[in-house]
Amino acid sequence: MLASIKTLLFFTLLTGVFYPLVMTAFAQLFFPYKANGSIVIKAGKAIGSELLAQPFTQEHYFWPRPSARNYSLFPSGASNQAPTSKLLHAELLKRQQHSDPAGEEMLFSSASGLDPHVSPVSASLQIQRIAKARKLTDDQILKLHHLVFALTKEKEFAILGQPRVNILLLNLALDEMEMDKEGAFGRGKTGS
Repeated sequence: MLASIKTLLFFTLLTGVFYPLVMTAFAQLFFPYKANGSIVIKAGKAIGSELLAQPFTQEHYFWPRPSARNYSLFPSGASNQAPTSKLLHAELLKRQQHSDPAGEEMLFSSASGLDPHVSPVSASLQIQRIAKARKLTDDQILKLHHLVFALTKEKEFAILGQPRVNILLLNLALDEMEMDKEGAFGRGKTGS
C-alpha cells in the first residue's frame, strides 16, 4: 500500500508538475511566439491570433471561411447538420448570395469554425470584390494578386495539408499597402 502511494505521488509530480514546467520553459525559450498563441501585435495592441479566424465582413477586406459558431471559441465546432438538412440548405443559399464565386470552401464552415486560412484560389476570387470596394486600378489589382501569392504558405514538409493563406495576415498586409500616392487602399481598421 505504501509503495503504491509513493508511486502515485512520484508520477503525479513527474507528469503533473515537472514535465509541464520543463515543456513550458522549453517552449518559452525556443518558440515564445508560438507558445504564447501566435498573437499578432499592431501598434502595441493585440489584434488577433494567426491560429484563429475572426469575422471580417466589410467589402474591402478578404473574408475567412464561414463559421457555424460565429467565430466563438466556446463552443467552437461545426453545425453537425446532415446534408439533407433544410436549415443547412437555407444557410448555403444565403451564403451563396452574399459571397464571391469562390467555390465550396467559402460556402461550408470548417470543422472547428475557426480555421484562419483559405486556399489561394478562394483568396484570389475575392479580389474583384475588394477592388470594386476600394476603387482599385488594374495595376493595383495585379499587385493584390501578387500579395496573395507572396503570403501563400505551401504544404507542410511538401506533403501535409494544402497551400493556404492566413486571412488576418493578408488583411493586415492589405491595410499596410500603399498602392499609389493617393493611398487608394487607405489605412482602415482591420476587423469586422
